[in-house]
Order: sequence, then structure tokens, then C-alpha cells
Amino acid sequence: MAGVRGRCQWFGDEQRFCFILLSQYRGPPFRSHRETNRILPETWFITNRSETEVPRHARVPHRLRQVNETAYEPELVSIGPCHRHKEHLREMEMVKKQYCRRLFDRKGEETKRRCVQAVRSMAEFGLYWYSPYDENIADIETMLLVDGCFIIELLCKEPQDEFARLRWSRITLFGDLLLLENQLPFPVLKELYRLINDPTDGTDFAPQAFAKLIQVLPGKNAEFGIFLRPASSAYGIFLPRQTGIENGKGRVERQSIGCATELAEAGIKFVKVESNAKSLFDVNFTDGEMKIPTFVIGDNTERLLRNLIAYELFVHGLTYVIDYVTLMDNLVNTANDVKLLRSSGVIVNMLGDDEAVGQMINKLRDFVTLCGDAFFYEKIFVEVQQHCAKPWNTWKAKIRHDYFTTPWSGIAFYGALLVALATIGQFIVAFFQKQLS
Repeated sequence: MAGVRGRCQWFGDEQRFCFILLSQYRGPPFRSHRETNRILPETWFITNRSETEVPRHARVPHRLRQVNETAYEPELVSIGPCHRHKEHLREMEMVKKQYCRRLFDRKGEETKRRCVQAVRSMAEFGLYWYSPYDENIADIETMLLVDGCFIIELLCKEPQDEFARLRWSRITLFGDLLLLENQLPFPVLKELYRLINDPTDGTDFAPQAFAKLIQVLPGKNAEFGIFLRPASSAYGIFLPRQTGIENGKGRVERQSIGCATELAEAGIKFVKVESNAKSLFDVNFTDGEMKIPTFVIGDNTERLLRNLIAYELFVHGLTYVIDYVTLMDNLVNTANDVKLLRSSGVIVNMLGDDEAVGQMINKLRDFVTLCGDAFFYEKIFVEVQQHCAKPWNTWKAKIRHDYFTTPWSGIAFYGALLVALATIGQFIVAFFQKQLS
């Protein structure tokens, strides 16, 4: 789109991807399109003085795709132009149109007219946003309308058809909506939702959507539900407390600590964080205990994490997922590490095979560059390294492992110690009696 050029300062990520992967919008409003003189919704563009630029739809880097191509491809539904022509997704194109017709049958012709008019005004922006895909204006208009209405119906209304009521299909659809290349521009969804719903009812699109999407997040779902915020995002649900970043001064050299079994041999205990966890990433290390929120690993976990990693590669300064995967990659080398973390309640293995979980975690960072300005777990890595550097911690852990693993071994140890002390006492008494005589 030749009409948009120059530079711009972006203050939020909402304009970059669909609401599912975005951070909260915080930028100033845009008032007009300089080249076309068309008045656009204020959330479409963000301006820096007189310069304007629109970000484009991101694509997964080729080297990441080669590691696990299926992780980035939708299984049931295509959103946007990237995957829409694939054979196994064509059946859902008809389903999306049925959702759209059902919505307008319920809301009436006036709502339909306003939505059609809105997507026509947004089509040029959509054409630029999805470039270099070879789509014409008419196709973009249809796609924005049908895909947008489908997402709103799916996430903001109880399913009306048998297909969407099936748990496996519903979870698969939610997972497809979290893929990096399967997105709509957030302002399109926001504008359609505003036109479709009564603005006086006090409801907002994001909280309703995330109440559904939270089902596919890799944590204790009940613990994360209370952290949803209006105009928030699924990415925002993951965001940890800022203490790690504030205490960090830069990336730890080599970002390396021992695996879980090695750290256990050095006296470090792994403890799952209970219901007060504020984020999946809210890891702490104090007094030889590493407290980690429960990480539920299921069939869709790798898919979600890979797409969030790809997302972070395009957003400067946000590397929470990459840093968390770096931490887990350090802790897990073999199935024994997974077993240790599983027995501690840190990992819930829904795959059933500890070896498969270990291999999945170890491959998540393949061809991923650590690109953040700071490492979120720097303070933890430094403290763990300092703990392991003290020989006494290793000796204490070895004594505990060798002599106190069971109550009987502890009793035997103390019994042997008492016998040894009694023998030494008898020797000392005999020695002094001999000296006195």
C-alpha cells in the first residue's frame, strides 16, 4: 500500500496481531490517513508527530518452521489469508459463513449494513497489513467480515451447533486462534464487536474471549482466571511480576545452570507454587528452594509455546516466554529431570511419557536467539550458581540422600552415631583412668 510510509513510534502491540497475542493498547489516537484523506478509527494507527507507519502481519521465520512445521499450521480453521487455501481447512470456510449468517439473522439488517460498511473502510488497511499476500480489496473485505464475525460468535457466545459443542473441536479451534500466522488485526475485531453488541450492556470483548481461551493455556487454569483485565490479552495473562527484570543488570553469561537432578544433588529443593502464583513465569529461589508454578504439559503445549516464542522475536523487549523456556531447558536434560520435577508437582505430564516431555522442552529453543535486553531469571541463575559453588551444600545434600532418605535409614544413622560416640566415650574414660592410676 503506497499510501502509508515514513516511520512511527509504536507504544503497544495491539495493532500488530489479533487480540489473542497482543499486549494492551497504550498509544495515542490517529486522526486521519494523510494520503487518502479517509477518516479511520482512532486505534488503527499510532503517530509520532507527523510520521506514520503500519506494521505488517508477521510470519514464522523459516528456520523455526523447519524444526516443527505443524506447530504453526491450523488444524481446523484458517483466519486471514496465510492458510485459507489449504485443502483440509476448506470445510470450515462454510462453517464460518454459517456463523456469520446466524449472527446477522439474530442482530438484523441494520447491524449487518454497519459491519459491511466498517470492513469496507478497513479493507485498504487490511490489504497493507497482510501484504505481500496477493489479495484484492473484495477478498479482504469478505475475509475481515466473515473471520471477524466467526471469532466473535465463537468466543463471546455459547456454541449453537453440535460441532462447537464437542470439547475436542472447541479446544482445537481455540488453539488455532493462538497461532501467529492465523490472526486478524485487533482493531477489526474491536470495531465489529462494538457494532454488533449493545454498548450500554457494559461487556467487553477481551474478558469474554479470554474466559474461553484460558482453557488452552499451559498452567493451572483456575489460578490464572482472576488476572484477566479489560482490554487485556492472552499474552498479558502470562506476564510475570517485574522483580526479576528490576534486579537484573544484563544477561547472565551463557545463561546456564545445572539440570534438576544435578541441582538436587547440590541440595536445591523444587517446590510447586500454590494458588498464590501470579503467573506461569513467577519463579523464585530462596534458601535453597526453587519455587515454580505448576506447568501443565499436554498435546497443545508445544504448539502454543512455539507460536509465543515466534511472536516475541518480533516484539522488542518482550522475552518472557523465551526466558522461561531457557530456564526449563536448563532444568530438563533427561527423563530423570522430568520425573524429579513431576514428583515435586512442578510439572504435570499429560503426555504420559517423561522422555517425550524432555525432548519437547529441549527442542523448543532450537534456532531461537536470546534477543532481550535483560534475562528475566538472571537473579535466580546467579543465586543458584552461588549456591552450587559452596561445597558444604553438596556434602549436606549427599549426607541427607545417603542417610536420611527413609525414617529407618535415619534411625540407623543415629544408632550408629550413638554407638560411635559411646565407643569414643569409653576410650576416653579408660584413657584417663589409666593416666590417674
